[in-house]
Amino acid sequence: MNMNGTIKLICIAVAILMIALSLYGFAVAPGLEPILASMQPYWGKFVWIDVYLGFLLMATVIFTFEPKKSTAVIVLLLMCALGNAVTALWLVWRGPTL
Repeated sequence: MNMNGTIKLICIAVAILMIALSLYGFAVAPGLEPILASMQPYWGKFVWIDVYLGFLLMATVIFTFEPKKSTAVIVLLLMCALGNAVTALWLVWRGPTL
């Protein structure tokens, strides 16, 4: 699959926006209390389970296809902190070679 330059730029811009929003969220709601509060209702638990299962699935893909394991570890740590925007950036970067 070949991504043209415009699609790559759109993906990168959206990922950067998502990361900026994540960092803003950490700034205005520091600590674990807001995150833990979101886990109280049933759907909150469901969403968090879904998110981390997605992280686990992508971690498997990243560790399988990333040539540098040190880069894979950094990507995974950033993914857990900043979300799937990091995964999107990795896919834009490595996707054409998968």
